[in-house]
Order: sequence, then structure tokens, then C-alpha cells
Amino acid sequence: MNNNLSVATAFAQNGVKTFPCREDNFREGSVKSPYTRNGFHAASCSESQIYQWSTAYPNAIYGLPCALNNLFVLDADRHGKTDGVQSLMTLFKYFAFDWRSVPVVKTPRDGLHVLFARPTNLGRTKGILSLGIDVRDNAYIIAPCTILPDGRQYELIGGTVCQLASAIANGKLLTMPAWLIAASAQTTPSERATQAALGRGATERQIQGLIAVVSKAAVGGRNAALHWASCRAGELVSRQAACAHTLSTMLNQAGISAGLSDREARNTVSSGMRAGMAGVRHGR
Repeated sequence: MNNNLSVATAFAQNGVKTFPCREDNFREGSVKSPYTRNGFHAASCSESQIYQWSTAYPNAIYGLPCALNNLFVLDADRHGKTDGVQSLMTLFKYFAFDWRSVPVVKTPRDGLHVLFARPTNLGRTKGILSLGIDVRDNAYIIAPCTILPDGRQYELIGGTVCQLASAIANGKLLTMPAWLIAASAQTTPSERATQAALGRGATERQIQGLIAVVSKAAVGGRNAALHWASCRAGELVSRQAACAHTLSTMLNQAGISAGLSDREARNTVSSGMRAGMAGVRHGR
């Protein structure tokens, strides 16, 4: 039994559904695409089915459907000038989330798969969380610990395949935190139309308005004004209308200019932007 078949069998034995994918580009279809006619919908945890697939496709790699296995995965890629891993770590830092509390897989191209338990009542989600970070919800990932024909691996950071399979099957993974549910929620057509109508110029005017509110705040109300502005800035970031790093830098400087200490300004901006990105409304 080769490594990838052993991986598929380990998942199947624990009740996690899997299916065979193409291991190279020499057959019809591209690498990582399903061999099965119905794609990931044909996934099974039947060992006899896994055996049949291994006979038909002896060198296959195997995929794990996400929603079918109650999984939600963030897929951070590194390609060109885009560094999804750095963006993801910045996002985790904003929400004070310890990524080591969930299973993480290092992909062959130095990206990351971060695995959460999918809530049963999760609504429709975005395909892309932000630049370089894809959402794997109604889709699939290549199984952790898979080895590609060229020797590159999907390396599980900590733990074993059997431990991960058991955690998935028994609902022991950490459920998506509230901020991630809010950030990954798919916007309605009307919300998308509104965002498009705002346009870049309107967004820039909105940012300048937030900075003005902080700059003009009276003594005694400066911290409250900065927190309110930071919440609104976080909402812009969650809609992918602005850059989190740029906004936090601008707001921190505005807070300092208004008379706050650097530490107080940074703490207020961080707290406010986390709340705004998580969809928590704060009146002014």
C-alpha cells in the first residue's frame, strides 16, 4: 500500500469521506482534479470503495470534501507578489487568534491550509476571504500528509493522520470563531451593488471623514472617537474596500495627533478594528 492510499484508508476508517484525484497532468484533466465523475460529491468512507478506486487509479492522490466532512478551511497561497500566509497571520493577530489551536497543513507551494469545524447552521460563504486567502467550504482540499509524484508534501504540522481523522469524525476540531463566520459570510446582491456604487473615491472620502472625526475630537472624547472610527474602518476592511495595515497606521497617527499616547492609540485602534471586522456595531 503506497503512502497516499494509506492516508485515504486512515481517513476512511475513521469515517471521513475522501475521493481520488489526479496526481499529474498527463491524463485528461489537470493535477488535483477529481477522477470521479461526480467530483467530490462521490466521496466515500467505504473501505471497499477506496480499494476499487486504488485498483483503477493506483497512483492517485486523495481529496477531502469540506462541507461533506463538516470542515471549513482557509487556504492561504503564496504566488507572485501576493503573500496570503502573511495576510492570514495579520488577520489572526487582529483577532488575537492562536493558529496553533487548530490543525494546520503546509502545502507544497509554501502555503497553508487552516482547518476548523464547520457550524451546521453556517450560511453561504465567500469564495475568497481576501487577497491570497481562499475559502474552502463547498469545495475540497488535498488530504493532509499526501505526497505528490515529485516528492513535495502536504505536511501536517503536529499530530498524525489518524489523530486528525479522529478529530474530524468526532467533532473535536475547534469550531469557526464568530469573527471568521462574519468575515466569510457571502454578501447579498444588494450589498454588493451598494459596495460597487460607493467606488474608490467614495471610500477614500469615507476614510478621510473618519480621520477628521478623530482629529477634531474634544478632550475627554478622543478615545471614544478613535474607537468608533476604528470600528467603521474594520467594516471597510471586512468588505475588502481598504487595507487593514494602512487604515490602522492612519488611525493610530490620528489618535496620537489628537493627544493620545502611542500605546493607548494602538490598543484602541486594534480593539475597534477587530470589532468592526467581526460585524459588531458600535454607535457613536
